[in-house]
Amino acid sequence: MPTLTTVNTGPDPLKAASWGYAKKKHRQTVARRHIPHAVERGVRVAMGTDRGIAAHGTNLREPAYLVESGMTPMGAMLAGTSEAAELLGPAHETGTLEPGKRAGLVIARGNPLTDIASLGKPENVLLVAEDGVPYKDTDGLAA
Repeated sequence: MPTLTTVNTGPDPLKAASWGYAKKKHRQTVARRHIPHAVERGVRVAMGTDRGIAAHGTNLREPAYLVESGMTPMGAMLAGTSEAAELLGPAHETGTLEPGKRAGLVIARGNPLTDIASLGKPENVLLVAEDGVPYKDTDGLAA
């Protein structure tokens, strides 16, 4: 479960201790080498989320980073939904849109199968809902 936002967010040399800066740079190099190898070899991947790594509302940059690491756009979307639920255990209650399951839903402008990066732009996200409760609804889609 890589959190590629942290791999793609450089350390701030003015805020990090020298050892912390070096450690972060090393981990970025290792991740950029090993994650594509894992994807190429068919290792099952769940999308990472580590809160606090990036600004709130930008986690949907992760699918594009997974595609950059060799996944298909559909594979990247599944890594954040059904694949994550299967790997983490709660697939019986979440991960797919089915009657009786808990669900999170994102509706965005664009087609993520042809432009996965469009998901990572907060201005493209029209609706975010969880368990039927809308948390962002710019166009009144939940009404």
